[in-house]
Amino acid sequence: MRPLVGALIAASAMLQACGESQVDSEAIDQASIRVDASQRLNPISDLLYGHFAEFMFENIKQGLWAEILVNRGFEDVAPPPAAAHYWERYPDTRNHANGFLLGGKAYGITEQGYPSDYQNRAQVLTNLLPEQRGHGIYQPRIPLRGGVTYRASLWLRAANAVRTDSGVDTRGTFAGSLAVSLEEDRSGGEVYGVTELESIPSEWTRYELELPVARTDPGARFVLRMFGVGTIWVDQVSLMPGDATSSIRADVLERVLALRPAFIRWPGGNVAQDYHWEWGIGPRDERPVWINMSWDDDPEPADFGTIEYLQFCRLVGAEPNIVVNVEGAGVTVVEAAQIRAAGGDIRSESRPASAEEAANWVEYVNGDPSSRYGALRARDGYPEPFGVIYWEIGNEIWGDWVRGHSDASTYAANARRYIRQMKAVDPSIKIIAVGDESPDWNRVVLEEIGGEIDMLSIHHYRPKEDDPKGYAALMARPLWYEELYGRVRNMIEEIVPNREIGVALNEWNTTFGVPRQHTMESAMYGARLMNAFERQGDLIRMSAVSDLVNGWPGGIIQASRHDVFTSATYSVIEAYNRNRGNWRLATAVDCDVVLDTGDAELGSSVPALDVTASSDDAGTELYLKAVNTSATQAIRATVEIANAAGDLDNVASVTTITAPTLEDANSFSEPNKIAARETQVRIDGPRFTYEFPKHSVTVVRLSVPKS
Repeated sequence: MRPLVGALIAASAMLQACGESQVDSEAIDQASIRVDASQRLNPISDLLYGHFAEFMFENIKQGLWAEILVNRGFEDVAPPPAAAHYWERYPDTRNHANGFLLGGKAYGITEQGYPSDYQNRAQVLTNLLPEQRGHGIYQPRIPLRGGVTYRASLWLRAANAVRTDSGVDTRGTFAGSLAVSLEEDRSGGEVYGVTELESIPSEWTRYELELPVARTDPGARFVLRMFGVGTIWVDQVSLMPGDATSSIRADVLERVLALRPAFIRWPGGNVAQDYHWEWGIGPRDERPVWINMSWDDDPEPADFGTIEYLQFCRLVGAEPNIVVNVEGAGVTVVEAAQIRAAGGDIRSESRPASAEEAANWVEYVNGDPSSRYGALRARDGYPEPFGVIYWEIGNEIWGDWVRGHSDASTYAANARRYIRQMKAVDPSIKIIAVGDESPDWNRVVLEEIGGEIDMLSIHHYRPKEDDPKGYAALMARPLWYEELYGRVRNMIEEIVPNREIGVALNEWNTTFGVPRQHTMESAMYGARLMNAFERQGDLIRMSAVSDLVNGWPGGIIQASRHDVFTSATYSVIEAYNRNRGNWRLATAVDCDVVLDTGDAELGSSVPALDVTASSDDAGTELYLKAVNTSATQAIRATVEIANAAGDLDNVASVTTITAPTLEDANSFSEPNKIAARETQVRIDGPRFTYEFPKHSVTVVRLSVPKS
């Protein structure tokens, strides 16, 4: 038996490890694990296992947020015969609909939408023939679940309509109605629920209605049908399932609650550098749609704004972690159309962010209700300040893919202005500054603003294009990161010796495509990385996989319109956070088998068995986290728990996450292919034997009964 040397010793003098010989053998190898429960090496932050939600494809919209309709404000215009993108002419486009007109511009009818105090578009429906009945618009691909009541709302105004030589004159009272329904998406299909709205006035009026559904239909349609002669302006249409909580999807919320997230980071990510927070306050139906310049210029509704985010954090018991836009820029759909119409470029001509804007956000969230922006929060229904502690100053400013990109010195100068203006509003806030894997960037930031920050944000995405290839290299990378953390710690102590500055690893994942990002292989990497986080718990204060829901391909909750599944990495994070512990305990592991990465930097003797141990404050709950990265061999280990606070209970609780192969992954068709398995194992005192399956993650929970 030989002890682990090199990188892992540098990370922890007490940790040794077991590796794997490169042979195709199913033989069981012996190992020993010794935990000294009396030696507490470092605290483990109660914020260690948080999560990251960002505006990225269907991370928020259609994923976390329960709104079913897309382009509900009709801002994303489509060419005829469609009404707007995602909306179609009802009942279909088989025939010319005599006298029924979609849109207003071609007929001299205003398309000004709700609200009327800024330029935005409504969908205009006009019918000029009394015998023309039931034409309108619909949105397909609406997933319905039997037994659920769906809640719809929309803004309407209407007028009589008369054809003239120059177009259509819209004056007088509309005597018809608008039918709102959920239907089977086929000609002559079943109508599941319908409400008819009559006496629609000439001024914008909001309607709320409920549509009960008796049977499940994964591909229904939401329909607006017009009856009578006249013009109806439709805007800000919404459809949500009745089982949503605070407008969060019930199936997604269930999975998030199980994670017990310590914090939620929002609104990005790269997109934080595109986002103006004022878009997401006030009544939901009065907010603009904006352009997500970070992710394919996707039109992004501002429905999920500051209040909705903070409500979500409260709902799941998470600390908020808000990322402010530092010298970036952002643009709404309407503003983008104006810029493009003038021949401009939205990336260079969008409205810039400022330190004043960031300080105003702090005041909106944390300010007294008598303050200017605190009063806006009170107007929005929350007179009491939220008291958000963690504020991050930009995202990945070192990357040329973000708005506001700069060198480290420029960033530090900008960050100093932002921090000081934000702290002038609330001196109690904690500041997270942009860090990097590069020591050059971190040195400049620490030298220039180290005395004003509380954490450095560092992101890990591997493998990179020029990284060594292969499974062994991936499994070795977390140990390489441990050496990096040691260098970061030393740099902090050198430059800012009298200030406790931690690290927020608030974005990490693999860079594989799908389904590889959802496989057992990715989960193995994540587990070993989280073991490194716990071993470096005095430095690593926060961590978050990318992303929580959809978004980055490795989003650990995958939510389609119809179903949800969670990845193997989700199961590992859930198990680790549920068995986190407050103190890392001295742990030694001994074994003869090693991985050879084929790379001099990563090493030829990389341990396959990675173990950390922790306890609660009282020392009566002990947690052993073991990652057997061997692709071919189970490892049977003798485990010794020394100096526990009392005699161990003779039954241990064990959580095991593994799969038949490293390539296995959950999917919508096989959502439970990889799942945590909970068992009870009998142990005989403080010394027992346990077999860790090949390529597995195991959490063993030991208890000292209360006397």
